[in-house]
Amino acid sequence: MTGGGLSAGLRRQWLVAGLIIVAVIIALQGSFAAMLRLWVEIDTYNHCLLIAPVSVWLVWRQRRALVAIEPSVSWSGLALVVLVAGFWVLGAISGIAVVEHFAAVGLIPLSIWAILGSRFARTIMFPLAYLLFLVPFGEFLIPVMMDFTADMTVAAVRASGVAVYRDGLYFEIPNGSFKIIEACSGIRMLIAAVAVGALFAYLNFYSWRRRTLFLGGVIILAIVANWMRAYIVVMVAHFSGMDIVADHVWLGYAVFAVVMVVMLWAGARFSDIDPGTEVSQPAVSSGMVTSNTDGGTEIMACLIVGVVVSAPVFASTVVTNAAQSIHPEFAKLPAGHDPWIGPGPVPDDWLPRFSGDTTTQAGRYLGPAAAVDLVIVSYRTLSPQSELINETNRVFDPERWMLIGETTGMTGISADRPLVYIETEIRAASGIRRLVRHWYVVNGRPYRSHVAVKLIELANILTGRPAPAGVVAVSTRFGDDAERAARTLDDFMAGIIR
Repeated sequence: MTGGGLSAGLRRQWLVAGLIIVAVIIALQGSFAAMLRLWVEIDTYNHCLLIAPVSVWLVWRQRRALVAIEPSVSWSGLALVVLVAGFWVLGAISGIAVVEHFAAVGLIPLSIWAILGSRFARTIMFPLAYLLFLVPFGEFLIPVMMDFTADMTVAAVRASGVAVYRDGLYFEIPNGSFKIIEACSGIRMLIAAVAVGALFAYLNFYSWRRRTLFLGGVIILAIVANWMRAYIVVMVAHFSGMDIVADHVWLGYAVFAVVMVVMLWAGARFSDIDPGTEVSQPAVSSGMVTSNTDGGTEIMACLIVGVVVSAPVFASTVVTNAAQSIHPEFAKLPAGHDPWIGPGPVPDDWLPRFSGDTTTQAGRYLGPAAAVDLVIVSYRTLSPQSELINETNRVFDPERWMLIGETTGMTGISADRPLVYIETEIRAASGIRRLVRHWYVVNGRPYRSHVAVKLIELANILTGRPAPAGVVAVSTRFGDDAERAARTLDDFMAGIIR
């Protein structure tokens, strides 16, 4: 390597690394296109559009350190490329988008590690890891954060001396009513704050301890700031009327701006890095790095591209074979018997919404105290386009019903066979309430765990084995007595579900 510039070998390996990144994006274009749509269409992930440019800038800041490193291929990096490509296949086959997307993005830094070596990858470890913020992630936190926001807001309003009545995610004060929706959960502020906070921690702190403490403080600040925003909205409505807070989106931006200002101040106030010093991670040698030999770069590049290109081909073959395998229905509507009369027609006012290649059976059973509706949704085929566990699937129509609460339970339908279920309470705009219990059935067994169902589905798809799968839901309407509705469902499940 010459002292004043890049050697021909170094330029060649850097060029090959760039071409491999392009090859990964092209080979997995479906994953990256899906992420791009989410970045553009969902406000929560708009910040993802800035992640790649920021990572490139961070690498550029390290250019002097990188020029001093002679790249050499890493077989350990290649092993991780193969492993993560396998995870991508599993995510694509099972329809778990978050696994598929993390794997697709993860293949970029791992490919750089494999083609340029451990010393090179260690020097730009944070810029490479920062790419993981490209993945639209965190939706599983929304229900938890919605409940937390409702809990803290109601507690703060009561502590302020204002009368408040809460019913799940819905609460009322004398001046009006409020509902905690997904936009109120604070997930958007939290995800953006963590992405910006991680960047600030890297730029302003050298100590990993300070970086961790700073990022933890950012997370706490974002969560507290969100429920303070909700509390302010309610209190403003209490003192000034509901019209003032009819459109309070601006308040979210204002609170986020405050969070950013506090973060900037803390980053500058407690920084342990000299602003005049260029930050760089020390290049640490690794015993896993092998010396690059003539042709080594080309061989490694061919292996990486071969692995990445093979992944979607294999996944497509498995999914196509699974889609051609027709599954039998796992159950029929049972006949009613004393004291239950049915099944009869079910009004289409709450029926579950499950997409894909399905067949639906629905029947109403009249009991001594109330009517119970039973719905059986069977999947004829299973694939990413026709999957039992999907974020769009619902046991009720969200445009007609509002979620009040959700829990889990178990009842015995025989001496040795317990039935597990998920219990959901919903309410219509008219005030009518429903208690809905549902459980998934795969390979003839009931499940309530989404993870367990996904794993069993994945095994069935990989083996190409036709296996009956679907969901069963029972529901009854009630007024104010939810416990009585629960007892009605207990009696029905014990008497009819076999």
